[in-house]
Amino acid sequence: MAWTGSCLCGSIRYRSYSDPIWVGHCHCRLCQRWTGAPAFTGACFDPDDFEWTNGQPSFYESSKGVRRSFCPNCSSPLAFHRGNVRVTVTAGTLDNPELLRPEFHMFS
Repeated sequence: MAWTGSCLCGSIRYRSYSDPIWVGHCHCRLCQRWTGAPAFTGACFDPDDFEWTNGQPSFYESSKGVRRSFCPNCSSPLAFHRGNVRVTVTAGTLDNPELLRPEFHMFS
């Protein structure tokens, strides 16, 4: 199954050809500030199976080795990138987020 998603305005779209490595909720202050919510729910994908299929997001380096992508048009937070190790998309941007089953909560 391919996992697909987009930003609020639809100008940025993405696809992963593999299932999530993990799905979880992060309550750290950086994720709270990034999403504007008490927690960030993310689905982590292998970067080798992930691609932007329409448009290109903008990136912000929030800490060493961590980049966060967002739509330059509507500002939707899209993904958390830790080098070439993983791409963790914001669950709400997936086309079918109801198919996810979060496995854990993180607080740091």
